[in-house]
Amino acid sequence: MNNAPDHTKLFEIYLDICNQALEANKERFPFKQILGAARRSEKHKNIEVCILGDRNPISYVIKITDKKITAKPHPFRKDCACERRWHVTRSYLEDVIKNAHQYIENPAKINWEWLQSTPDKGRP
Repeated sequence: MNNAPDHTKLFEIYLDICNQALEANKERFPFKQILGAARRSEKHKNIEVCILGDRNPISYVIKITDKKITAKPHPFRKDCACERRWHVTRSYLEDVIKNAHQYIENPAKINWEWLQSTPDKGRP
């Protein structure tokens, strides 16, 4: 029997770790400056996250608010308002969860690529 969390739970835990890392390091250099700039430039922009690694990849829409990163399931509509798309493997999310303490202590270990990924030019 497989006890691995489903994509939704896995991604919720991952985002919680990211948010803990942001909170724990909000006053530390250079994280304060980098993450502050990211919050200002990316605030309320929709970014699609595609989780790869199972038979059926699943997507979420994430955005940065003043206080944290939030997510919801991607609606997969033609009028998608996502500015970018970031592909991440399930194994990466599992590694972050398994080693959460390391990632919270040092947010530089987290893959923040979605903050700078290229704009989405449409769905394949």
